[in-house]
Amino acid sequence: MSNQPRIPDPETRARHIAKLKAFCERMDRNIADLDALSALLEAEYQKSPLAGLHRRTAERIAARQKELSC
Repeated sequence: MSNQPRIPDPETRARHIAKLKAFCERMDRNIADLDALSALLEAEYQKSPLAGLHRRTAERIAARQKELSC
């Protein structure tokens, strides 16, 4: 018994590498889909009345902080 790890044969390595590449490609496509969805949702949010409310609230808080720091 040796503590050396067993190195798989070239066919097994090639099969595993192909599976990993396919997995990475699927993940890249999924990430691109999520990025597109995120951009779509952000655009919809920016058009919504809620975005205006959040923007005005943030502006009021920033103005209040500026007054307090002066």
